[in-house]
Amino acid sequence: MAVGEFEVGTILKVTPQIAAEGNSVVLKISVESSSVAATSVSTVDITTNKHTVSTNVLIEDGGVVVLGGSSPIPSTGASNASHF
Repeated sequence: MAVGEFEVGTILKVTPQIAAEGNSVVLKISVESSSVAATSVSTVDITTNKHTVSTNVLIEDGGVVVLGGSSPIPSTGASNASHF
């Protein structure tokens, strides 16, 4: 049986660049949410579930950025949770 490492969880990557105006920043943002899929004990290969969101944002000094959609909604039936 082979053993390996897998990067799973929430991974946030941000690349800033100062805009030409000087008082704002361009942010290249990437968010990845991943997990190991449930499989039977006899399965040799490991399957991962991955959901990504990427965007570019121009933000002024002191501004706030809010990203939505980085957590996939489970498809395992009804849920009482609210997803924003």
